[in-house]
Amino acid sequence: MFLRSNIEVGFYREDAGHTEFCDVLEYLKGVGFQFFALYDQDSIVFVAHPVQPRFPWSNALFLRNDLVAQKYEAQYARWLAGLSRRSRRSRGREGHTVMLVAYQFRAE
Repeated sequence: MFLRSNIEVGFYREDAGHTEFCDVLEYLKGVGFQFFALYDQDSIVFVAHPVQPRFPWSNALFLRNDLVAQKYEAQYARWLAGLSRRSRRSRGREGHTVMLVAYQFRAE
């Protein structure tokens, strides 16, 4: 069985040139893989041209679940243990902040 799988994916169902990311993700989750990273991104730009639309794509890297567990399971267990100690000390007083960042584009 493969250790990793990297696949060129698209993000729009209308993009006939690339397999849609969510379809690939659901299939590979079913056979023991998980999403790990995007790389070699072509662009994040979508241009809704009436004849030749421009769809963004990227390479997506998926790794076998057992390999990820071998590398990160002990580190995650230590983090969880530290988290539970902190939450007992603070008794729920730690707040969480969500930051929303908006970008404004101007036509030049």
